[in-house]
Amino acid sequence: MNWIIVMTNKDKKIAIFFDSDNLSASYIELIYKKLELYGKIYISKSYIDWTSGVAKEWKNEIQKFGIEPIQVFPNTKQKSKGQKSEKLKNASDIKITIDVCNLINTSEIDLIVLVSSDSDFTSLAMNIKSKLIDCIIFGEHKAPLALQNACTEFIKLPIKKNKKNPNSKEVDLLKNIINNIKDTSEYILFAKIGKILKEEHLDNYTKYFDEKRWIEILKINSRIFDIKNENSTSKVKLK
Repeated sequence: MNWIIVMTNKDKKIAIFFDSDNLSASYIELIYKKLELYGKIYISKSYIDWTSGVAKEWKNEIQKFGIEPIQVFPNTKQKSKGQKSEKLKNASDIKITIDVCNLINTSEIDLIVLVSSDSDFTSLAMNIKSKLIDCIIFGEHKAPLALQNACTEFIKLPIKKNKKNPNSKEVDLLKNIINNIKDTSEYILFAKIGKILKEEHLDNYTKYFDEKRWIEILKINSRIFDIKNENSTSKVKLK
């Protein structure tokens, strides 16, 4: 039997860039959780002067999430004798902009994520979109309106946890379907699960799921469902 391939807009290849100088590392977990709804992160970089005290909380998190640390030595402007050097604020901005521009010209990334509230990234976001690549910015309430409007989607930090998480009945139904498929040690095509939902569980499908909502439930419950994307198809098995 031939199964129909399900194409979704939640299978994007993601690259994320953290402007870590002025942001709390406590945002990382919620950002990663949010991005599970869009696709898989292939590139993740954090830009900061790792010798500074501000970088301490980031050092504890980058290993947990597999984020590449990028050393940014602060630019300084020399003053006359007897005066302290003045740090220029745009050292990280310049490095991120260069790396993003190199990436969009050489890679097949579908979604670029910037984590910053800095208005200096407004032009960069517009440039990303001009290459027909989606751009999401995670930023705090202080982010200027121009920056918020320059990207494909702006998500305010801190992210409010969604109280409408899938209930146990929805998750249990999907688990039962996968368990009842012969040879559950193998990955199951999303298309096969969708077909079974409609043919054998139509009442539950109508009651619990809204169009492809069951796909979102699989993705946000990563501790239960192991998802693999290959050749434009999505598959899943129980962990």
